[in-house]
Amino acid sequence: MTEKDSFSDCSVGNLISLFFFSLFCFNSITVSAQTLTAHIPQAAGAPYLLSQHRLHKVDTLASGRFDANGYLKIQMPEAARKGVFRLKWPQAQIEGLWDGNTTRFKVPAQGEPEILEGEAWKRLLVLRKSLWDLRQQQTVLMQAHQLFQDDAQWQALLANKRQLLQTEEESQEKALLQESPLVQEALRAEWSFIGRDAAFFRRLHRPEAALEAIDFTTPAAYFHPATMQHIVEAFNLYIEQPGVPATLLGLQFVQRLMDAVENGDPVYFDPVADFLRVGLEQMNQVPALQYLAGRVAEQESCSDTELRSRLEAQLSTYLRITPGNTPPLLDGLVDRAGQPIQHQPSSGLYIFWSTQCTHCQEQLPLLYQRWQAADAPKPIYTVSIGGDAQSWQRLTADWPEWTHWRDPKNNEGPTVQNYLIYATPFIVEVEETGKIGRVYRSAEEIKW
Repeated sequence: MTEKDSFSDCSVGNLISLFFFSLFCFNSITVSAQTLTAHIPQAAGAPYLLSQHRLHKVDTLASGRFDANGYLKIQMPEAARKGVFRLKWPQAQIEGLWDGNTTRFKVPAQGEPEILEGEAWKRLLVLRKSLWDLRQQQTVLMQAHQLFQDDAQWQALLANKRQLLQTEEESQEKALLQESPLVQEALRAEWSFIGRDAAFFRRLHRPEAALEAIDFTTPAAYFHPATMQHIVEAFNLYIEQPGVPATLLGLQFVQRLMDAVENGDPVYFDPVADFLRVGLEQMNQVPALQYLAGRVAEQESCSDTELRSRLEAQLSTYLRITPGNTPPLLDGLVDRAGQPIQHQPSSGLYIFWSTQCTHCQEQLPLLYQRWQAADAPKPIYTVSIGGDAQSWQRLTADWPEWTHWRDPKNNEGPTVQNYLIYATPFIVEVEETGKIGRVYRSAEEIKW
C-alpha cells in the first residue's frame, strides 16, 4: 500500500511508476464477472475508484463509497482483465493482482494487506517476501565484505555464505516456473529490484548497472509499477558520474534507455517516451528532452497514432537538430591555425567527431576518398569535440580539401550542448536554404 499522491505534487517516480502500472493489463485476458470485496476500516464512508491501466489509457471499473464500516463489494465487470488492479481512496491506494476469481482482502491501519481469497495475489506476496528476505541477507553480506576486507578469514566465510545465498536464489527462480503464468509474469517483472535499492547498485560501481537490470526483451518488464521507479533511481545513479556534466549524462541515459526499449519491443517506444517526457520535464532536463524529441521524430513506426500525434505535439518545442530546422550557430571553435571561429552553418555536410572515436578514424578516411571521387559534392566541415590538439592536427592533415575546426572544451563545450551530441560521428547535412536536410549517425549512410 502506498500513501496518497496528488497529481500536483507527485514525484517523477510516482508519475513514471503510474505508466508501468498502466501497462500491466495490456495483454491480459478478459474474464467473466466475479466479486471483489475489501474491508478497509480507515476508509469508512470514503469514496473509492477501482481501475485498471493499459498503455496510456485508464479503464475505470467501478466507483462509489465504502460503507460506514469500511466495506465495499464490487461485481467485476466483463471488461476487467486478469492482472493488476488499483483501488484508490482519498487517504491511500492499494494495488493487487486479480486472477479472474472472487477476491477478498483486508487492509489494516498498519502492516501489509491480508488476502482472504485470491490465490494468485496471495502467492505473489509470499514469493516476494521470500526473495526480499534472501536479498536482505545478501545486502548484509555486502556490507560485511566492506567492513572486513582486510581480514582473510572473514572474507573466506563471507564468500562461502554468499555462494549459498546465490544458490538459494537460483533455486527460487527455478521454482517460479511451477507457479501460474500470471504469478510468474508479475514476479519476474520485479525480480531484479526486490530487496535492492539505489545503494545496492551504487556499490557495484557501474553507473549503467541499474538500467541493465531491466530486461526490456520481456514484456512483463513493461507491465510492472516497479520498473519505472527503478528507471528513476537508475537515472539518478547514472548522472552521479564525476567529471561529466549532468545534462550530458542525462541525455546519454535517455539514449541508452530508448535503445533498450527499441531493441526489446518497439511497440512500447511511444508509451515509454511519453511518460519519460513527464519525468524529464519535472527535472528540467532540456537537453535530454531535445534528444527525446528528435528520437521520436526519427521513429517511423507506431502502434497508436493518437498517442504519437499527442507526443509529437508535446515535444515539438524541444525539436532542434531535425530536418527543416535552422542549425545552431557554431561558436567557440578554433581552426588549424588556432584562430577563433564563429560560423552559421550553410550548405554542406558538418561532421562532428572525436580523435578518440575508433569509428570516426575508420569512416572519415573512406568518406574522404568517396567525396574526392564524387561529382560536385557538397563542401564538408569537420568539428572535433574530443581528443587532444596534436592528434587532431595530425589526422586532419590527411584531408586537406575539407575545412577543419575543433572545440577546445571538447565534450564540455557549447558544440555538444547545442547539437545534442551523445555519440560520434554525428553528421548534419545543411541545404542551400540554410535548413537541416538530414541527420546521419554514420558516415557510411551518406550517398552521392
